[in-house]
Amino acid sequence: PYLARVYGAPPRSVEQRAALVRHAYDRGVRYFDTARLYTEAEQVLGLGLKEVRTDCFIATKVAVYDPAEVRQSVEASLTALGMDRVDAVQIHNPVVIKTGFDGTMKIHAELAKLRDVGLFRFIGVTTHVAYETVYRLIATGGFDLTLLAHCFFPKGKDTLLSERNLKFRELCLDKAQELKVGVVAMKVMGVSVFGRMSKYLVPDYDPAARRRLPGAAMRWVVNDQRVSLMVIGMAHAAEIDENRAVITSDLPLTEEDRALLNDYTARVREIDYVKKMPIE
Repeated sequence: PYLARVYGAPPRSVEQRAALVRHAYDRGVRYFDTARLYTEAEQVLGLGLKEVRTDCFIATKVAVYDPAEVRQSVEASLTALGMDRVDAVQIHNPVVIKTGFDGTMKIHAELAKLRDVGLFRFIGVTTHVAYETVYRLIATGGFDLTLLAHCFFPKGKDTLLSERNLKFRELCLDKAQELKVGVVAMKVMGVSVFGRMSKYLVPDYDPAARRRLPGAAMRWVVNDQRVSLMVIGMAHAAEIDENRAVITSDLPLTEEDRALLNDYTARVREIDYVKKMPIE
């Protein structure tokens, strides 16, 4: 239902979705992000990459609050993926929000044990909104990568970001760069604000300008030198191909890009739905 609403994607079988993953690989994608919470996503990813596993970087997540459940969660992910190890396991955003710094570090301690016995190589942490806590976590030096919501439009998953949160997002990026922690940018389209939802959010926006929004949003992110790479949710082969075309073309952020992002963002901010959105 979510994909049907946001992406206009029809229901697909596991095999059809796995074929889409393989299409992404065939078009040059090598970093794949998944999670226990994403229904069948780990199974789909494992099936799609089965024949090319050694040529990919695969990251999944744990979303348990009890340290005693960490190993079971990681092993369940490996079983679903059909793999004996992954490249990274990340502490999922809900854990950070619910348990805070101290609780997250307890989960980290268990992950460190599993890393040391070879179930994965790197430990990460993710967030859409808890940037202050994630800043403290990055500063411990115990994390190898962080997956951060990072978009021109000041939005997490379903909230607008406060000035305080935006400040801590910048601090996260700075600290990660200082400590050589990899930064993976997510929500690059602002949860489809600049993507497929744009035609519904501002129906009367100039169609030619609308088509340039995804590229401008991607260029805004990749021109931040603190960002290592992006993960973008895609539900159509054509969308994969369109995004690949952006990334393999001229990447400097232009003044036209900035003007477009500013103009469209101003229009979106006028929508009642956005005005009523919670601010964190």
